[in-house]
Amino acid sequence: PFTDLVESSSLEKGVYDGNEIAVLQSLLDKNSKSGYAKLKIFIRNLNLPPAHPIRKSLWLQLLSTKYSIKLQVSDSNINGNNISATSFMDIDGLSLAGYEFSDQMLLPTFLLNTHGQKCLRTILHNIFIERPQLVYAPQLWPLTALFLHYMPISNACKCILTLLDQPGVLIQTKSDWKEHCLSLEQLAYLCNLLRRDKAKHLISLVFKSNESNVRTVYDANVGRLQLARWCLLIWLLPIEHLVCLVDSFILEGPKVFYRAGLVILKASLSGKYPLSGIQSNFNGSPRDFLYDEEIFKHTPFTPSKLMRKMFSLRGLSRRKIVQSVKNVQSLQVNFDMEKELIHPCNKSGKNTFAAYLLDDNEKPPHPSECISSNELASIITSIEDRKFSYLFKPYLVFSSNVDGNSLRTFYTKAAETENPATILLVRSSSKSSIVGAFCSDRWQPRVESTYYGNGLCFLFRIKPGPFVIYRWIGSGSTDEEITHSIQCQRFQQASNNGIELGGSISNGPPGLSLDSCLTLASSGPTLTFSNPCLITDPADLTQTIRCENGQIGCIFTVGLVELIGFRDL
Repeated sequence: PFTDLVESSSLEKGVYDGNEIAVLQSLLDKNSKSGYAKLKIFIRNLNLPPAHPIRKSLWLQLLSTKYSIKLQVSDSNINGNNISATSFMDIDGLSLAGYEFSDQMLLPTFLLNTHGQKCLRTILHNIFIERPQLVYAPQLWPLTALFLHYMPISNACKCILTLLDQPGVLIQTKSDWKEHCLSLEQLAYLCNLLRRDKAKHLISLVFKSNESNVRTVYDANVGRLQLARWCLLIWLLPIEHLVCLVDSFILEGPKVFYRAGLVILKASLSGKYPLSGIQSNFNGSPRDFLYDEEIFKHTPFTPSKLMRKMFSLRGLSRRKIVQSVKNVQSLQVNFDMEKELIHPCNKSGKNTFAAYLLDDNEKPPHPSECISSNELASIITSIEDRKFSYLFKPYLVFSSNVDGNSLRTFYTKAAETENPATILLVRSSSKSSIVGAFCSDRWQPRVESTYYGNGLCFLFRIKPGPFVIYRWIGSGSTDEEITHSIQCQRFQQASNNGIELGGSISNGPPGLSLDSCLTLASSGPTLTFSNPCLITDPADLTQTIRCENGQIGCIFTVGLVELIGFRDL
């Protein structure tokens, strides 16, 4: 069932009866049509090994049934995992690409080969670009890695995005992750696996020995920290266990992982299960509390036994899970949760578009017909001055579709903006190319043809993808010749004949320019932004211009011009 992204030497060898496969597939199809309740019970008892042929389409079928999405599975596309070289341009061993919202402690690749690991990072990097509101989502890495064992890249990406869109299915913030980590302990109290003493400074661990209860008391913070790591440790289970967990997780959500965490906690407390590779000192007397990676790596349960025990736990309901999370919110913890539980790969943090944090009824309407809300957010979060993403919301200042193809009207509208900074968007007449710029100063014609603006300005290309930014060449540079060079500070120029950004090299066009009718534009290499021609689609090249050093500039026809401004949140 595996894709070509799996290491062939790691593959489990097995022979499966064709009749059995046909019967199982028939039962799966029948239960998929019989409603959620029957399908859920069927999947809980299925427990297929990782290499079973049914797994080729199992997760796709479950996701299609649960979320009503269309996913195609065929022999022709199961190995369709070729990605063009351009998609990998930033995916290398030294780059952060693909790790942006992952956790350093949760980066398993399971059986993926080198190409599979590169595809994993590519998918996550693309999600990072498309979902600028997403800052920290540690479960995405392991789940996407598992999906790539059985799905073509396009399906794996679609499935992950579908799960991201479901409320409460995947953790997507650091605060939610901390609550997720600490809530297992609270859930164990509600299920009577753990007990507090009256002072609440100690944890009572209760297990059975010779049919009588044995109670051992430990410092609350020591036990709490061990238990809080459960959400990392769960992914250390053998892959034959994990695939069964994911089967049920797709249908039932996060409670499946809670059940697994509690079952393994119960096994750890009981002491009667011999753990391979672990020296157990249990001999009828209290023993050290052990809830670490060895317990998970060497679980005493077979996959089917783990699943049986998980779903035989009594009294574990969604209501109790919600209650355990509420208990965490009022919990006082005497260790640094950020340091102990969160280890983001992107240590510098990520600029987040604050408008995404507003309630639905407060969110501004999307101001552009040229680009999507995610694309606009990608531009805004790329502005080096973070006040634009933290304190402002975007709005439409000018649209040639609404206000006409008039540079004079463009200037009039620009003069009315609350904030002088704007985003210029230019779409080609074919709609195949979308380019633009962040402009630090107000667009107003100057008496003399002088350049103005500052190093916050940048050029960008949205289409054809991927999203690319060309910042000021002096940004972050200590070379005074660059930072003080007039040729490297040609940010904005405005006149009655048109607008431009970036200046030009020799006789070539500026980085981006528009004529007075807003119907003709040009783009070429510049020293200010060290950019090539922004237009890359050959169909949009009305005229090409050879510039210095063999570089190419172009003229293209314009279909839409928009100017996006900023208001206080």
